[in-house]
Amino acid sequence: MTEEGFTLARRSDHTKEELQELIVLEAMTLVEENGAANVTARDIAGKVGYTAGTLYTHFENLADIILQVKLRVLLRLRAELLEAIESAEDPGERLLQMGYAYLAFAEAHANWFALLFRQNPQTGQSVPADFQKAVDSLFDLVRVELTALAPKTTATEMDLGVRALWGGVHGICALAHSDRLVTQHWRDDRQILKTLVVHFLASWSQTAAAKA
Repeated sequence: MTEEGFTLARRSDHTKEELQELIVLEAMTLVEENGAANVTARDIAGKVGYTAGTLYTHFENLADIILQVKLRVLLRLRAELLEAIESAEDPGERLLQMGYAYLAFAEAHANWFALLFRQNPQTGQSVPADFQKAVDSLFDLVRVELTALAPKTTATEMDLGVRALWGGVHGICALAHSDRLVTQHWRDDRQILKTLVVHFLASWSQTAAAKA
């Protein structure tokens, strides 16, 4: 049984929508276990109990399935970021907790994290509107908190601030994920991340004060 309650049933037991959902969920599990580059249509078909050819009656190709997995991972990441800030009382604390949650996600789901940022859509592959919406919604989580701290910031300055902070946090998570540049003699990824966020917000607050 999958995490959504589907069972490996006879072909007639699944509607088109149910089968599409099952394919994506099983592909998502395979990606987490083995990495996207090591997942084949045959692997997915074996998990859902159908032939590989059946997959292509519901999706254009394997890349289309992987893109749907990527969308689900984005939504999962957003849900975990939202959960992390439920009890935070101010924008700065919420941004820090989001950073910690982002780092935890990268550490707990290394292959999903790699899929999000190391595997782009193929040339000519269309990107669904809901995929771009999911990406934008992640940036919006940061935008809301930075706006609360500096409501008079211009749209251009806000866009730069959101991407600068997100890029810095992502860089720390990517380094922790790949274990590059940071030796085992000294590393504290959470403290590094906190240092970045605290100093960024101090500068951001000074800019806000100057505009007051």
